[in-house]
Amino acid sequence: MTVEDNKDIDITYNYLNMPVSIVRNTGSTGLIKHYYAGANKVRMEVYSDAAGSTLQKTYDYLGSSVYIKEAAEDAEMEFMGMPEGRVLFARKVLCEAEDPERGNIFKYEYQLRDHLGNLRVSCRCHEPNRDETGHVIAEGETGHGFIDVAAVQFADYDPWGLSFESPTVRPSEVENLQHRYLYNGKEKLQDLEVNLYEYGFRSYDPLTARWTSVDPLTEHMPSWSAYKISFNNALKYKDDFGLSPSDIVFNGVDCMGNSVGLARVVTDKVNVEYNSDILVSPNFENQTIDLSNAESFVDSETPDAFSINLSGEAAYRLGVQGELSLIGMVKGPEVGEWGLALAVNGLTGIDAGITGSVSFYYSSIPIIDFGLNQIVGAEIGVQADLSSVASRTFTGFNTIMRNPFYDSNSGSWTIRSPIQLTEVYTGFSSGITRGALKAGVSAYLSYSEYIYKSKKGWFPK
Repeated sequence: MTVEDNKDIDITYNYLNMPVSIVRNTGSTGLIKHYYAGANKVRMEVYSDAAGSTLQKTYDYLGSSVYIKEAAEDAEMEFMGMPEGRVLFARKVLCEAEDPERGNIFKYEYQLRDHLGNLRVSCRCHEPNRDETGHVIAEGETGHGFIDVAAVQFADYDPWGLSFESPTVRPSEVENLQHRYLYNGKEKLQDLEVNLYEYGFRSYDPLTARWTSVDPLTEHMPSWSAYKISFNNALKYKDDFGLSPSDIVFNGVDCMGNSVGLARVVTDKVNVEYNSDILVSPNFENQTIDLSNAESFVDSETPDAFSINLSGEAAYRLGVQGELSLIGMVKGPEVGEWGLALAVNGLTGIDAGITGSVSFYYSSIPIIDFGLNQIVGAEIGVQADLSSVASRTFTGFNTIMRNPFYDSNSGSWTIRSPIQLTEVYTGFSSGITRGALKAGVSAYLSYSEYIYKSKKGWFPK
């Protein structure tokens, strides 16, 4: 979209289809310019005229910090993000001058967000009382004092991110202290009353519930509009970067407290989300595995099957683990088939917690012989937990009971193991764990069986 008549704005884009300038022609006339380093916005300039000759405000983005410079003022930090909220200068909150002896003192603001990362409530401790205009009531005046814990910002939305106006005026909601990272934890472009959310690869208009440009991954979803958001189900899905909505997503948080996808598995039918407080580096690249079309898995570097797992474990020297797995085939004659399996694992080591993970299986036998029945049975592996991250490597075996004293193939008497093990697959898993231990490691021996298997799969054949 290059012209939006409802807002009377014109948008131009760079070679990545990211907006570089937004011109508003009527009302709050002006120009907004964006500067990028790759796909990351590093600066935004706001001009009070459409020609771009009078600079009104500048935003600089440095890691988790945002610096702002008004026209005739020096640049200063607007806030610094943290997983629980953000950090502000105390003098800005208290409307005081900088203390020359102590310098800048920080004040913490804690935020409550919902399952989609939407900001709902922000709170600050020891908040001064304010009058109806938002100014701090000075000492000696009626009403002067402090609130131990004050809700300083409230946000309500319709399903598509359009903000509701507060029914009453709250003096604590000071305009220049309001957080702009609202719906889905994304920055709302409020200057010049443009009111677009910036997701990274695209901008989103909550008024029309549509993006301003096409989805860079639109070729993977030919049956969907290139301008739709969250598969038209914004209460269930969310777009982390303006790309494909996530079906199976592992979330952490960035240094600004916003929900960030650690890894995602894109499917047509499975919808699972795991949230954790893992701190994600700004340079972390989100890992994507596309399972929406199983026919695309035609090379040996991609897994032959995958599973979504939920397990609980406890071990000190010896222990036990129970695991429920949703297993799907993406290669072989049973492509698209799926099953729900229950496993009991015997552990040796130190481990305790509840874990959600995704596993990937690679066949050790000809793919024509690899199916759901080969994924259950005996399995051995090693699993480790560090902080909130869980990982595991494993090998599965086909077990055959045999006569321990007679070999029917050679027709001779012998002494051998009554169980013959044949390696069927190897694999690994990664996920998120919550438990009493900060770190744990254990080896396990597992046996699993299906409690349900599909008659037809969820993938197109």
